[in-house]
Amino acid sequence: MAYCIALAVLVGQATYYAPGVMDEVVARRLAWGQVNPCEATPGCSGYVATLDCEHIGRSALVWVADSFAGRFTVADCARAQDAPGLAARGWAVDLDWPTARRYGLRAPAPARVFVLDCFPLQPTASEVPT
Repeated sequence: MAYCIALAVLVGQATYYAPGVMDEVVARRLAWGQVNPCEATPGCSGYVATLDCEHIGRSALVWVADSFAGRFTVADCARAQDAPGLAARGWAVDLDWPTARRYGLRAPAPARVFVLDCFPLQPTASEVPT
């Protein structure tokens, strides 16, 4: 069991990776030990990218056009030279291709993202079996 806090709240536009691109990114991040497979994360809906590389490997709750899209693993981030321009344009998140198709995205859509920092709950002395 764990508790989570919002490390960052991102509000702006959701765009998406072309088919197969996020799969390539995730394969590299898995090989480097930077992310866990979505299948190993309860409730994981897919993968996303944010501006901040410090978010890689964290969970993120994502809303697209006021609909809860799910809990995602942050697998990628903007290149340092691209981040200022993306932020200036109001970009918040890139979705993986299956999620973009699920929402019928063909253009940027409003998005809210809560990047989470989760910690395991430590049992108190009274909860530990003797």
